[in-house]
Amino acid sequence: EEDTLRCLTLASCGLDRDDAAALADAVAAGIGGDSTDPGVPATIRGLGFGHAAADEHRAPPLNLNLGDNPSLGCVGARAISALVAEGSVATLSLENCGVGELGAAALGEALASPGCVLRSLNIGRNFVGAEGAAAIAAGLARGAKARAAAGLAATLTDLRIGNNAIGCEGMVALASTAARSDAFVALERLEVPMNGIGPDGAAALARSILATPSVPDVGEEDDEEPFTASDMCGAPVLRELFMDGNPLGAVGAAAIANACAAGSADDPRPSLEVLSLSATRLGVSGASALAAAMIIPNGRLSRIAHLDISANDIGESGAGFLRSPPTAVGDDDDKPASRLDPAGAEDIHPAGDIAEISPRLISLASSLASAPSLRRLDLGYNNLGNAGAGAIASAFSLGLGAGGVELDLQRNSIGDEGAAALARALGECLESAVRSLDLRSNAIGDAGLEALSAHVKAGTARLNFMPARWTVPGPVVPDGAVTDVDVTVGAVAEVAVTV
Repeated sequence: EEDTLRCLTLASCGLDRDDAAALADAVAAGIGGDSTDPGVPATIRGLGFGHAAADEHRAPPLNLNLGDNPSLGCVGARAISALVAEGSVATLSLENCGVGELGAAALGEALASPGCVLRSLNIGRNFVGAEGAAAIAAGLARGAKARAAAGLAATLTDLRIGNNAIGCEGMVALASTAARSDAFVALERLEVPMNGIGPDGAAALARSILATPSVPDVGEEDDEEPFTASDMCGAPVLRELFMDGNPLGAVGAAAIANACAAGSADDPRPSLEVLSLSATRLGVSGASALAAAMIIPNGRLSRIAHLDISANDIGESGAGFLRSPPTAVGDDDDKPASRLDPAGAEDIHPAGDIAEISPRLISLASSLASAPSLRRLDLGYNNLGNAGAGAIASAFSLGLGAGGVELDLQRNSIGDEGAAALARALGECLESAVRSLDLRSNAIGDAGLEALSAHVKAGTARLNFMPARWTVPGPVVPDGAVTDVDVTVGAVAEVAVTV
């Protein structure tokens, strides 16, 4: 058994559906290294798959990576699915393999088999659509029920189904499976980026996968058997969630925040540790809702170590044109006070010479500073500008970076004033507490470079020189939208441009 193949990577090998069928036959038959069967292609022959399936000393399941072989198609996916059904594959990557809706249906049937022992499934970039996602979800639910009847536990710990245009409908199907079966009880990582999932899909995920067990209202049909809250399973050990590139908006963010805010010392569900929501149209309101949920004791976001909310227009919606005070995550008056007024928000003041900072940015920075487990924060591509940099700089005094945070502020139109504020904040806080500050591709000139020079030399700050004339102008805003904005002209005249 020591010579048995455990891991096989054939990614980007130009395999087609015939190769997939030959590979499936070889694995099922347990072809050894000395095989000369002319029916097996040279790419498959001699790989040494160990003992035949009928042997009592059957080889352990294979870790199989067939990614980036788009010619496999749905027929090839169907051939590989047979291996999944019989328990010959432990981890499977079919990313960008042309699986499509029909291939996803075949995978769903394989997942329904009680013999399936799959721990990891990656079917990203396959255009499976909502119907394909529903087929996979249904298969997972049926498989979980069949395994439970046989006294076996669920095995799936990693599901990656990004870039498949599953939409809200597909997300609801996955959420319903989580709500009505124990298919996701072992799930630790879920990736659903770039799928067109909107607020409704986010709400379904929040209710059925992230929230403490309760009776859901997703995907319920009249002919389905009723169930109670005790039947709910969700994803109790989920630690990493990736939803980048979905149009969640502030409403979707609020749904996630509300679902994750509730918690107690007796709640068996651990908190998420990685939450990636880049380019999800959060705005400053959605980002603030999530950050406020991160400081709720025992909430499901209270142990977030890595938060990515880059490219979410946080600066555009919070720094220049919105002057209203922070709003609640929900409309109920009985929500926890910490979700409305994060501790320490009143202690944040404009840093240095920076003009007035929006209360929304102040609230966001305060919550992030109070997040107890945050170690990596990505705020790049948010057009924070000097005002946003000032808010972040002021948050250092409240504890942001105290645990050794890595802070990414790339491409935020931060100028000399913002750079100077950050430099002062770095100097005033414990230097060793901030692991890195990424300020590359901003509008920092000579004065800002000089202010940050000591931190660059120490290896704390990373930046490159981008004069103000290289920055892309912001969007044109109607005059009526900026009547209450204070504009400081003097700072512009002091910017030095090197030719």
